[in-house]
Amino acid sequence: ATGISSIEGIHHSPSLEAISLRFNNLRQIAELSMVSSLKNIRVSHNQLSSLPSFDNLQNLQTVIADNNIISGGLDGISFPPNLSFLDLSYNAISSVPSTTFSAVPSSASLHIDLSENKIDSLPYELCDKGKWNDGNVGKFGCNGLLCGKGYYSKYGRQTSDLKCNPCRSASSFLGATTCADPVALKGSNRMPSGTVSFLVIMSIILFAMLLMIIVGMRRKRHQMLEDERVFIAPATSQYRDRPEIDENEII
Repeated sequence: ATGISSIEGIHHSPSLEAISLRFNNLRQIAELSMVSSLKNIRVSHNQLSSLPSFDNLQNLQTVIADNNIISGGLDGISFPPNLSFLDLSYNAISSVPSTTFSAVPSSASLHIDLSENKIDSLPYELCDKGKWNDGNVGKFGCNGLLCGKGYYSKYGRQTSDLKCNPCRSASSFLGATTCADPVALKGSNRMPSGTVSFLVIMSIILFAMLLMIIVGMRRKRHQMLEDERVFIAPATSQYRDRPEIDENEII
């Protein structure tokens, strides 16, 4: 991050393959679309309000442009067939037409993050990309791209490990990642495995302590009974062995 606000002249770098311009003050990156050698573009945390079309960058594989102010639809923007990673999360994008990815084959293993935007619907064609997002689009349909309205998950979409959970306070857009008022689900009160292990260990320790107390009390009771027998036995013997007094012998 250097606080730069312009990349004028960048297109004069014909052999440039990767560029990172994160955490700057860029408002547009149109010139990058003229650097045909680019494979990786990282422009997150800038002031971008739009993106150029990247269809001329046939070598492009990665575009990371999260945390900008990109707004409106992605109409007129196309990505090349070799794209494998696209992060447009935390913007203000309102729509994603299927034509944006028409050049990306259905067999491509594209990882795409569109969470935390202002998208209220997805074209069916995108929900049919079975290999996208590690195959989660094939497993969960549109949820594999973005959780539906009124739902949320850590990544804004469903994965093999994370479901889209209902949320009372979720926004009216797709792809929410947080929830201030989640809906309690049956079985959702399950404790973490670490907590369960701790409770099991503590239960075993408490049981062992209780067992020791019971054993100690039994031993103490047994000892008391033994002491009681020792005290009573001689006294009984003393009275039994005492000679009877003959009243006639009393003077």
